[in-house]
Amino acid sequence: MSEHKKRRKSRAPELDLVALKEFSGNLDSREIFMTHQLLQHYEGLMKKEVIPNTFVAFEAISMFVNGLKAGISTNRLAEIWPDEWDNRTVQVPIQLLFAIEAAWATYVGADGEKSLGQAFGMEGSLSTGRKALTKRNIAKRQLRYANAVELEYLSSGEEGKGKTLQAVYEDVADAFSHSEGKTIPVETIINAHKEFGKEIRNQLKIMGIIK
Repeated sequence: MSEHKKRRKSRAPELDLVALKEFSGNLDSREIFMTHQLLQHYEGLMKKEVIPNTFVAFEAISMFVNGLKAGISTNRLAEIWPDEWDNRTVQVPIQLLFAIEAAWATYVGADGEKSLGQAFGMEGSLSTGRKALTKRNIAKRQLRYANAVELEYLSSGEEGKGKTLQAVYEDVADAFSHSEGKTIPVETIINAHKEFGKEIRNQLKIMGIIK
């Protein structure tokens, strides 16, 4: 054997040929390996501030969901995460991840012809562009008012004061007027309670607070 061949052989790593054959013939393993490497690459670019962490997050969610669609188990898909990532996890409804993945796929597939907001359905024409955010803000505000009404009404009864609902509406409107630095009409509080009061009461029953 020539010296050249000896040198080439000495540099070759030792292989588990059975493991290599299994890996090479297992499409899932190869995809998981390449996906892990890609996310590792993204992690490096993110540390150099070449790409934002939000891009990496959307890409990672997309990869995870596509893996699920391909029938890969969540345990196997956990192997795609970069080594540096925190290993803490949470459980979320799968439809949330599917919605994010679908919107991200639309954005990537549009090749610059749609903004991220448009792809996620958060932007549109001037008249409808902020509709989702407006509904969000209204709902959050109304829930604050409605929760305050329910808790004040229930606690007053528990304390033996027995406030009427109308009196609670007025007290809550007055309290929020002071805290928000502007007049909150009683009618606004009433409308909020009509919108969410029943849902709040049902949830309090589920929690065992109301019997």
